[in-house]
Amino acid sequence: MKKLVPLPRLHKKAWDLQSRFKRQAAADEFGYVFCYTCGVRKPWKEMQWGHYLHGDCMDFVDDNNRVQCPQCNKWKHGNGAVFGIKLQAEIGPERFQRLLPMSEQVHKFTREELQEIIDRYEVK
Repeated sequence: MKKLVPLPRLHKKAWDLQSRFKRQAAADEFGYVFCYTCGVRKPWKEMQWGHYLHGDCMDFVDDNNRVQCPQCNKWKHGNGAVFGIKLQAEIGPERFQRLLPMSEQVHKFTREELQEIIDRYEVK
């Protein structure tokens, strides 16, 4: 019998694949991308996929995540104030207002949901 991959490992794989895909997709023809919050321009491989609102339930919500430099994402803990201002201007107040209630939900991803995300990004 095949041993099942633990859910946290599946979640990390899904996140990593999404992060790689989204950062590459945002890159210009030279492989560079701008940090959403501070505007620094670096190669996509040096950037991270950051959250506006945190929590596992928000990891795969497109409106909640953008490319960030490690300084903003890690050391400034997402640079939330700037992230929020820019995000609301970008997606509009209605979509922006839907994010907070979503982040307060508890959602445990199933093996099937995570595998679907993995499959989606592995194909791309």
